Amino acid sequence: MNTRYYRRVECVEYYLKNKKPLRTTAKKLGISWITLWRWVRWYKKGGTKNLNREEKFKPWNKLDSEIEKKVAILKENNPSLTISTAQKILLRTKINISSKGIWSIWKRYGLTSSYSKQNDEGLSQIIPRPESILSPEIEKVCELSKTFGKIPFPEYYKKAKALSKDWSYDPSTVRLYLE
Repeated sequence: MNTRYYRRVECVEYYLKNKKPLRTTAKKLGISWITLWRWVRWYKKGGTKNLNREEKFKPWNKLDSEIEKKVAILKENNPSLTISTAQKILLRTKINISSKGIWSIWKRYGLTSSYSKQNDEGLSQIIPRPESILSPEIEKVCELSKTFGKIPFPEYYKKAKALSKDWSYDPSTVRLYLE
């Protein structure tokens, strides 16, 4: 038996003996009233034995480790697998999981290719930075995008407007590059 068990029994028995409101008792004992309410409920269901709970709380949306491993193995076996394709494959095996759930698992197992400066610096030695092979106009747009949030917006807007007058470009192309 652990000390938490004894603390739970002590708190529940104190509450039941004193017949004071739950919130008042919880405040006096220095615990949340919801915690005391939960302990009292457990006590009423199974006595003091039921207060000796060792298991940790499992969130309602937490998947079994077996399912997580299946999702991770899918990505390991096929690195170019997309989330939607993985979702379809899993549905065929009667595993219904959201795209966010799949992404979270892949991220947890280190199977995503999320951008980070550390990765970028390592790759720059092998692959030239995109700016070095772009036209001067796009380089100007890239430089301007780096100042967003660092300079006052009216100044940023004036510079962007001046760029758009100097050079007609397809904004969606620049937007795709900057993302």
